[in-house]
Amino acid sequence: MNQNTTTTKKKKVWPWIMGIIVLIGLIGTFLDDKKTDAPAEEVKSEKNNTAEPIEPSGSTWAYSEDEDKMNSVKRKYATIESSNFVDMKFPYDGEIRMSLIIRNMGKGDEVVLSVTKGQFIGGMGNEPLQLKFDDENPMNVYYNGSADGSSNYAFLQKSTTIIKKLLTSKKLMVESTFYNNGQKIFNFDIPPLTW
Repeated sequence: MNQNTTTTKKKKVWPWIMGIIVLIGLIGTFLDDKKTDAPAEEVKSEKNNTAEPIEPSGSTWAYSEDEDKMNSVKRKYATIESSNFVDMKFPYDGEIRMSLIIRNMGKGDEVVLSVTKGQFIGGMGNEPLQLKFDDENPMNVYYNGSADGSSNYAFLQKSTTIIKKLLTSKKLMVESTFYNNGQKIFNFDIPPLTW
């Protein structure tokens, strides 16, 4: 009888212990979400997960270059931010901006979209988003996610076509579906691009 009472008490204590652990984890996650983001946008490499800071500045292109320390390959970047913010539901509350990044990591040009908060849906090359340049018809563009699983990056296919259009366009609209938030549209005022 005494052993059954001890076993029953242990069974009643474990749910409380597990509940407290889960509660502490949730509080920690909430506090981490409240931290401010670094001012520099990071561009993660799809191939090797390295990040290089880029300082986008609104409706002008920000250009930068660096060198891959492992193989001495020169890398270059051009970044621009959307001219608008969008709002998303919890846990992405607040103003969310998109960055458009053109980069060459030594193996060809790539076009990458990045959001400050939120998650692109898909990322396996089977989910399209839409790009609309100036007054042209929207075009579907498929994308891949980053190699490290970061869902706030979209590596666009058709990079060559997109860059050619960016060289001559003045406006760009990007419509994409975001996890638990549906479709959102980001607008870009495109100044002359040097690439």
